[in-house]
Amino acid sequence: MIGLVAMLAAYKIPLGYLRKLAIPLLIISMVGLLLVFSGMGITAGGARRWLRLWPSSFQPSELVKLAMVIFLAWFMSTAIYDREKFFHFLIPIGVMALFQTIFMMQPDFGATMSMAMLTVAMLFLSGSRLRYICYLALAALPAVVYMVMEPYRWKRIITFLDPWKDPQGAGFQLTQSFIASAAAACRV
Repeated sequence: MIGLVAMLAAYKIPLGYLRKLAIPLLIISMVGLLLVFSGMGITAGGARRWLRLWPSSFQPSELVKLAMVIFLAWFMSTAIYDREKFFHFLIPIGVMALFQTIFMMQPDFGATMSMAMLTVAMLFLSGSRLRYICYLALAALPAVVYMVMEPYRWKRIITFLDPWKDPQGAGFQLTQSFIASAAAACRV
């Protein structure tokens, strides 16, 4: 219900207002990410990803994803953006890489990968040249291989591919989501 209300509220926001918010929202989300490393940051499980906001906590990487979508939509709709020019392709990639660097300092591999997929998908949908996206994939391959070789990240990938190998341990959340989905489907 909260998501539905939020969706309807977002639908009512004029596009001109969102365009004006693109850069400030990106800056605010960057400040939020950096505040994680201050006294407001919460460390849990070896990661420092949350901000303590009374009475709850907040993960700034979620705001970054929204801010990045709004920024990319704004940037790709400006008159200066030319999807044929490689430099214009590099601007969103540079912004993405800046945020990903901070994500990896937390460390937050999931946010790093989702930011990459989001940015590449929006570049693709904007009509950027496919060869630019292929160049990016080739350039990113060594970094992705390096990041995946961390034992706990590799375990997450293997668990994602077959959560039933360890349904009470690493695969618990995924198997429970399958069970909940199956239960919901049976009720329909």
